[in-house]
Amino acid sequence: MTEWIRSIDARTEEEAVGAKDQWPFILLAGRHMDMNANTLMRNPAWNKDRRACTLAMNPADAEALGIQDGQTVKVVTEAGEAAVELEITTATRPGLLIIPHGFGLEYQGQQHGVNVNRLTKNTHRDPLEDFVQRVKDFHGAPAPGVVLGGYMVDLAYRHLPSTGALFDALSETRSCLPDAIQLLTPCTIGNGWLKVLDFGRYALSLYDKHNGSGIRVFVDASKLEPFTEIKAWFFKLKQKDEQPLDVLLDEIYTAGSQVCGVMPVKLKPEFFTHRRRGGFRICPVCGESHPAVDGDRCRACSGESPYL
Repeated sequence: MTEWIRSIDARTEEEAVGAKDQWPFILLAGRHMDMNANTLMRNPAWNKDRRACTLAMNPADAEALGIQDGQTVKVVTEAGEAAVELEITTATRPGLLIIPHGFGLEYQGQQHGVNVNRLTKNTHRDPLEDFVQRVKDFHGAPAPGVVLGGYMVDLAYRHLPSTGALFDALSETRSCLPDAIQLLTPCTIGNGWLKVLDFGRYALSLYDKHNGSGIRVFVDASKLEPFTEIKAWFFKLKQKDEQPLDVLLDEIYTAGSQVCGVMPVKLKPEFFTHRRRGGFRICPVCGESHPAVDGDRCRACSGESPYL
């Protein structure tokens, strides 16, 4: 990672951006504002009377193009196109456009804002080492299962329909894969958008939270033969100290999503229907609050406590 950072200079970055005559602007995907939070982005009522999702452009660029503040403009990239409200501002430099992240989601049948991720190409990204470092920071180590899970999440994303619908996630194992999902999607165990059903299968699904339609990605055992290190790791054919981590990771980088299968799925209503928690009551034993549906005593005081 440090070697890559040291290699960055103005010339190589300009070459990486591409031909200026065809793509005269750089689009920055993600404008952070003090009003941004998941709830604000998902419920448009919180953004009433705000210019929440706009294309920020420098005044000099707008003047050169002859376009006005508040005008609807079309943004075209290598990946797609979208119509968005123009905001002329000195908050961005000439040649740089900004669209905030987290919008373009469907709420009550209507799309609000632009999903800037649909305008970005998956090849326009930092090296994989950046993700591996994030895995280290979050998981505690560059776990092969989390790294492979990153490819699985990416594959699921690529097969999702471009409707802007809100999605939840399901992991069929509690080992490693939930961390990849939490690193690369808005879905976490804490916000309730990630469910973990420990079937012991290395598989995940991203699905529409309103109707349960989605994409399931899984490690396909029939595709592991060409990748001997991944196969040995996946089926525990070698002891951990017999398999150098760098060799295994290199093969995961080479294989990517080639070792995965993908299929459309439809979840049962009980798995995606939102359930309200209901009221709370005080446990007469410990004196702490707990969900009323659990009865008079909390589950811990009813014999499920892990403590001696």
